[in-house]
Amino acid sequence: MLQNTLYIKLEGLLELCKDNEDRKHKYIIQFLEMIPQSIQKLKFATEKKDRSTIVKELHFMNPQLVFFGIDDYSVLMDKVRKVEGLPFDVLLIEINRGIVRIEKALKEVEWLIKKH
Repeated sequence: MLQNTLYIKLEGLLELCKDNEDRKHKYIIQFLEMIPQSIQKLKFATEKKDRSTIVKELHFMNPQLVFFGIDDYSVLMDKVRKVEGLPFDVLLIEINRGIVRIEKALKEVEWLIKKH
């Protein structure tokens, strides 16, 4: 299950699930349901320049993304934590970069679920 992934690292998931396939499947499905919804909310919030919703959604997504080993996300979180001093156009660039990486990770998770 760990082969051929560039954007996710599943060691944490495998350690938590301890060979329980049903549990692994549950967490993967949960990831595939939650993250796309959050990305949509994040995109809408960036269109509205709603910093509070941006921060809320990024914090909501954080546990799932970290759980799936999406390391690049931590860089985005660090920048968002400094949201007060970050001009919105710079914040928007960082969020869009993060969304691209997260969407690539979603594709890998979708590929894994179809493969198994």
